[in-house]
Amino acid sequence: MKSITAILTALEHERRGVNLLTDRWVPIKDKEDGDRPRQVGLKDILCGRDPDAAIYLWRDDLEFAVLHLLVVLTQVIAAPADAGALKEREASPMTEAEYDGLIEPYIEWFDLSHPEKPFLQIRHEGKETAIQKLFPGLPDGNNHMFFHRPGEIAEICLSCASIVPWNQANNVPSFSGGFKGSLRGGSPITVLLYHPDLRRCIWRNVLSEEVIEAHFPQNGSELPVWVTGLPVRGSAVESADIGFARGLLWQPACVELIVEEREGRCDSCGCASSRMVREFKKQRRPYEIRGLWPHPHGSVRTFQKKGKEGKGPFSVFLSLNNTIPPWRRLLDILLEKEDPADGYRRALVLTQYSQVWKGASLPMAIGGYISDQAAIKGRRHEVITLSAGWDERLDEFQKIVGLALDLKDILLNKMKYFFLRVLGSDAGKKAARKGAELFFERTERLVLTALQNGPPPDLKERLERIA
Repeated sequence: MKSITAILTALEHERRGVNLLTDRWVPIKDKEDGDRPRQVGLKDILCGRDPDAAIYLWRDDLEFAVLHLLVVLTQVIAAPADAGALKEREASPMTEAEYDGLIEPYIEWFDLSHPEKPFLQIRHEGKETAIQKLFPGLPDGNNHMFFHRPGEIAEICLSCASIVPWNQANNVPSFSGGFKGSLRGGSPITVLLYHPDLRRCIWRNVLSEEVIEAHFPQNGSELPVWVTGLPVRGSAVESADIGFARGLLWQPACVELIVEEREGRCDSCGCASSRMVREFKKQRRPYEIRGLWPHPHGSVRTFQKKGKEGKGPFSVFLSLNNTIPPWRRLLDILLEKEDPADGYRRALVLTQYSQVWKGASLPMAIGGYISDQAAIKGRRHEVITLSAGWDERLDEFQKIVGLALDLKDILLNKMKYFFLRVLGSDAGKKAARKGAELFFERTERLVLTALQNGPPPDLKERLERIA
């Protein structure tokens, strides 16, 4: 049974709206009511008030989005000076006085109901859209892997209304033509460090000021786009002009939540609320970003691409698709190689971790959507741990993945030869692609286990049996 004080506090902050720095909005597992989350604040987590806090929502991608948002909030308000200061922050909770002092300059940035510049929103006269559009897999009813029926999400509380626009802005393809996607592309893979203690997990993903100064533009604007306004329609923005905080908090689209003052129960988390969101407004605002902004939560692939002025290096953040197996993507995430024709850049949070926590195992929270243009076809959000010494085993990782890919190619060539003769061109190619997907699916556990713990002596024979 919740105390009267806790209930009154929750009702009071609902009446005011939600500020992500001062209010309780983070959904965590409620020991008293296991079916629904209760909400705590960032202050509760960083100051150690709730040491057993664990993010709790009904979808793993939304839980992942909450973790990502907590990391970015902490990064913006409390970047430690150097590696030593970072380890101190990770080891012990900060005091409440420290927290209050750190957030003071940023409080207005993170007010979801600010009258002029609400968090992650641009006030405008746009088209009203059902809120379920912000839940990947809806609203068109074409993605039943995520939902039982169309229209399942009719209204949400302000806590969830803080989370789903963040997920849309950072991890999901743009709404459609004329809407911009995230600074990392349409549906990027997000890479974070994981720790079962939520407070420590957050800090392991926070970059020190030393690292920030070495890798990010120092002369760009730091103000969020909802404070300054989106780029002018049809304009071009140089990535070098985007400061660190502005880039982390980037909102690519013109979006505004429509908040209703009434009692209701959230269709997402199940919590009661006195302010509900059923719809949001969106408006096309085309503009161009020139250059790749070096986002710290994703790994980058560089290759040669032919353009109007001939071939040149082209860099993109890694994403998921059905033609590249998860074990291949895991290798891509870990590689570090400077080569304009075949290069890799590890997510900066991984690079910092390997330097600050040398010799430690590597527990990663990795998430992303599989998309076809603007349509979501699937998702993967999971924790993968590599044993200590992982950074000295990259050559071994490449051999394991290379072996599996070689067998896939042999299998695919045999299937193409057979299916093209039996089924013809189009049907044969489709059948061969399906065969490759089945090979990826059936080898996933074996190859990932080999990467995590070392290859078994009969790895090749076991892969051949699957093929």
